[in-house]
Parts: sequence; C-alpha cells; structure tokens
Amino acid sequence: MSLPGKQAVASAVTFLYKSVRIEIAAHLTAILAAEQVHSFPPFVRWFARVQQSLLTTPVKGGATSTDATFYHLKKVDIQSADFFGKAKDKLGFLKFTAIVEDDYGRRLPGVVFLRGQSVAILLLVYPSHDPEAEDPADYDDSKAKVILTVQPRVAAASMSVTEIPAGMFDLDDSAEESGSLSFTAQRELKEECGLEIKAKDIIPLYTHDGGIYMSAGGCDEQIQFFYCRKLMSESYIKDLEGKFGGAEEEIGERITLRVTPLNELLTATQDAKTFCAFTLYNSLK
Repeated sequence: MSLPGKQAVASAVTFLYKSVRIEIAAHLTAILAAEQVHSFPPFVRWFARVQQSLLTTPVKGGATSTDATFYHLKKVDIQSADFFGKAKDKLGFLKFTAIVEDDYGRRLPGVVFLRGQSVAILLLVYPSHDPEAEDPADYDDSKAKVILTVQPRVAAASMSVTEIPAGMFDLDDSAEESGSLSFTAQRELKEECGLEIKAKDIIPLYTHDGGIYMSAGGCDEQIQFFYCRKLMSESYIKDLEGKFGGAEEEIGERITLRVTPLNELLTATQDAKTFCAFTLYNSLK
C-alpha cells in the first residue's frame, strides 16, 4: 500500500525464458510485457543462436589465460524498448545487457542493440530505347546508374545520408512469400523508390547464415544483400532524380532519390551497406 502523498514506484518484472532469467527494467513495465519480449522475432532468433553457439563453441585466447572454456547465458537485463507504427504498438528495437560468464566468473562484453534482420538492394538501371525488348546488349555496366536514397539519419548526425535502398524485416512480411527477405526487399523498393519489382528480378548477393553483420560489437543486425537490374527509358531514369519516397506516416521517413553512375558510386556515399553491395556485385563478375 502506498503512503498518503506518495506515488507508487514501479518494480522490475522478472520471468524465465527457456530457463534463463529475463528482467524488464522498472521504467519499462508500463509499456513492455514479458509476452512481447518472448514473442519478438529478433529476440527469439538471437536467443536461439546465442544458446547454440554457447553450447558448441568454447572460447579461447586472452591476455591472462589460454585455456578454452565454455560460457553460459546467466541473465538478460532489458534496459530500453522502442515501438513503431501509427499507434506506436509494434515493438521494433530492444536494448539489453546479456550476462554471459564462464565457470570461473569471467564475463564477456554483452551490451546488445537488438533490431533483427534487414535487407539492402543495389538497384541498377540501364538506359534503353526499348526497355520491353530486353536486349541483353543494353545491360552495359559502363552506362549503368544506381538509384540511391538521401535521407536524414540522426544517429549519423546528418540530414542527408546517401545510401542504397534498405530496410528491416517486418513481422507483417512473414505472411508474404513464406516470410522471405526477398519480399522485404520488394517492399522496400516500392516504399522508398516507388518501383514495383517482381520477385524474380531480386537476385541474392549474400545470404549466408542470415547475412552480414554490420556492427557485431554491439548490434545483432544482419543484412542480406540483393541486386536488381532494370532497363528503363532515359526519360524515366531522369524523372527518378529528386523523386520523394519513404514511410513518412509510419516512422517519419523522408527520402529523396538520387541517380548516380555506377562508376561513381564509391565517391557518392559514406554508407557501409553501399560499399558492401558494390564489392559483392563486382565479385559476381
């Protein structure tokens, strides 16, 4: 019972998930429930992968010990949560500390920003007098253009970051195309660039074991890379320059398209996704 004139202070919520203690910080309990955590696909995926690795891979190395030991996930302390959607009811990000120790009490760094899988698409367009004819000679990379997005990225302290189209796997995507990330890529190209691209035209560049980690020291995100090559008229390509796009109503995304020659791509951006896609595409050739 609260004393007169005193506000009740929320308590942390603790529950077991597959025998591991999960704690939701007190300041989150009004907006985040245990059910939301253990049904959040990125958390389910991360938990399964980390437990599998802990069970099968002993850790060795270090400055003071050379013995190989197995580590164990002791606890997860959830510190923050972010929600998306018009109603702000769709769990999007979690930040937590994972307590991972070996039998000697040695602990690994375990701060995790959890956001799940994403896609990135190198969208190549080629000028053609007759796009419907699909003349193989028109697919000339010396004349290829890349469709880029320019958008505010607050984390990068910039209102105009240039990058290839990309986006997160959405739980709603699981109802389409058996939850494939190629469907996510299709959705992002329509959302950001206004282009309806068929599934057969989205070609994998890198899909091994879930994709490429972009910042494994602190984030679970893996990106699966794709490329798409399309013939377009010169006038259509010209009209794409400066076109607006993005999911502004849902997440505040505001995008302007930029058309850049493929051979100038690496000087047009500071974005790691774009460098990866360019390198992977060149490796195919």
